[in-house]
Amino acid sequence: MDVKTISTSGARANFSQALKMAEKGEIVLIQRGNKPNIALVNAELLEDYLASVNQRIIEKVNRARSEKEFIPAAEVFSDLL
Repeated sequence: MDVKTISTSGARANFSQALKMAEKGEIVLIQRGNKPNIALVNAELLEDYLASVNQRIIEKVNRARSEKEFIPAAEVFSDLL
């Protein structure tokens, strides 16, 4: 997994490229004032991270993936929201 750091102005100028990078599985850190403060990641990576900190979430995510069904994020992450 690659991590790419770009400035806020670079993200603004190349937003579609940053989105494509995140979609491919890269983590795009956007820094403001020499300090990363925003990360773009694909939704599956976010799901995996959130699931790793909450067993009920991993069960919901695994069920949705195995059944290839769509479960709204609000339902999956209701334990955290």
